[in-house]
Amino acid sequence: MKIFMLLLLASLSSFAKSQLVAMVDNQEDDSVIELYVELDGAHDVVGFEVRQVSAGFAPESMMFETKQLPQGVSIAQEQGHHLVKLSSKNFASHQGGELAVSYLHNGLTGSRRSVVLDLARDGDHWRLFHRQEMIQKIHIITKRWFGRAVGIQRLDFSYMGR
Repeated sequence: MKIFMLLLLASLSSFAKSQLVAMVDNQEDDSVIELYVELDGAHDVVGFEVRQVSAGFAPESMMFETKQLPQGVSIAQEQGHHLVKLSSKNFASHQGGELAVSYLHNGLTGSRRSVVLDLARDGDHWRLFHRQEMIQKIHIITKRWFGRAVGIQRLDFSYMGR
């Protein structure tokens, strides 16, 4: 029993702190997706949490480790489609790196688009950047076909200080 408790405490301490690095909203509903980095005691990134918050509903959450980034992680799915995938080929837990955000542009054809963001360390804090500007919020613009949502047209960025 002692060994089990020690393992449980060790696994919980590996995700000791979290910091919000991005909020994502959309034009379709009032839901908000929050992206958190999960930090160890040295403030190195050990994982991510994606939390969807909608009025009147319990928040939905998923967590994944940094070691999953090279293969890519689907962080939003709908009707069997991977709407948004997050990946990185050069992420380092102590300094960050590029995060590729791939999104379904057209569900009818399966075409995807992507944008590269930078997650960078600033002392004990982590910041998300697009084109060297710190992101405040990401807004999803829906692609429609005959009045029906069929994908993501584009991602609009609001920057800090603007």
